[in-house]
Amino acid sequence: MTAATTPGPSGRAPAFARTTTSRSVPQGRNAQPSRRSHRPSAAVFWRRRFVAVGLALSVLGVARQAGAALGGVSLATPERHPPVGSPYVVHVVQPGDTLWSIAEALAPDRDPREVVDLLRDARDSDTLVPGETITWVPE
Repeated sequence: MTAATTPGPSGRAPAFARTTTSRSVPQGRNAQPSRRSHRPSAAVFWRRRFVAVGLALSVLGVARQAGAALGGVSLATPERHPPVGSPYVVHVVQPGDTLWSIAEALAPDRDPREVVDLLRDARDSDTLVPGETITWVPE
C-alpha cells in the first residue's frame, strides 16, 4: 500500500511522504506472545534475597562510616576513669601541651625532670595526642 501525495510547487513529492507497507499479523496460537510464570524459581528467589541483604548491609556500613566521619559516637568502649575521691590525678592533654608543662601541673612540688622521665617511661612514647588522658598517682 502506498500513500497518496500531491506534488509540491517544484513538482516533487514532499519529503515527509513515505511509503507504508502492510505487515502480516500472526493468527492463531502465535497471536499472543508467550508469558513467563509469575513466580521465579527457588534459585532466583534466594539469589535476589542474597543481593538485597548485601545491599542493605552495604548501606548500613556506608552510613556508619559517614556518621563516624561527621563526628558521630564511636562504637569503641569508653575509657575508664578513676573513681571520684581517689588519690589519682587525671590530666587531659590539650593542644600545645608538652610533657614538661604536664609534669609541672601534676607535681608542682617536685623537679619536673624526674616527673617527665617517669611519664616517658610509663607511656613508652614522647608523643602527646590531644584528648589523651594521663593518670598520675601523687606521692
